[in-house]
Amino acid sequence: MVLFVPLKCERYYNLEHNPKLNIFRREYMRELMTTISAGYRDLLQYLRSPELAGSCTLAITPILSAGGIDFVRFRKDGQTGRMVALYQEPEFLPEERKGYRPRFCEQPMLYALAYILTQTLRAQTGQNSMYQQVAKRLGGSVQELYTALETIQKKMKRNSGILPQDGYYIIQNPVNV
Repeated sequence: MVLFVPLKCERYYNLEHNPKLNIFRREYMRELMTTISAGYRDLLQYLRSPELAGSCTLAITPILSAGGIDFVRFRKDGQTGRMVALYQEPEFLPEERKGYRPRFCEQPMLYALAYILTQTLRAQTGQNSMYQQVAKRLGGSVQELYTALETIQKKMKRNSGILPQDGYYIIQNPVNV
C-alpha cells in the first residue's frame, strides 16, 4: 500500500468549498490530486505495471491539519532567527469552521488498518501467507475481523470513481481497502 498524504490542504479545501472565494468554480482538491499524479508520474507508472497492479494499492489521502486556519508562508523570526509558520483565518468561512479545527487526520491510519485487516482475512483463508502471523496475533474469529473492517470502512472517506471526494482518491486496487 502506498498512500500519498498531502498536509496543510486547508487553503485548497476552503477555497473550493466557499462560493464567495471560489468565483471561478475551480476544483482545487482535484487539482491537488492531478498535481500529485503528475509529480509522481514515474513511480505511479511503475506501481501500476502489470506485475504490481494486482497487489499494490495506491491512494491519495489529504489532511487539513489546522482546519479553519490557512497556512500562508514561513518567515524568519527577527529576534530568534528561527523559521516561523504564519497562519491566517480565511475570509467568509462559516462560524462553525473557523479556528483550529483539524479534519481528516485519522484517514491515513484508517486506510492502513483497513488494508491490514483485509490482508489478515485473506491470510486466514490461505490466500496471503505474509499476513498469517498478523492473523495469529490478532486472534478473534473471522466474523470479528469482518466486523472491525466494516466499522473502519464506514469511517473512511473513499472514492474509487472518476471524481475525488474532498481530494480522497483510491488510484488503484480499492478491493484491498
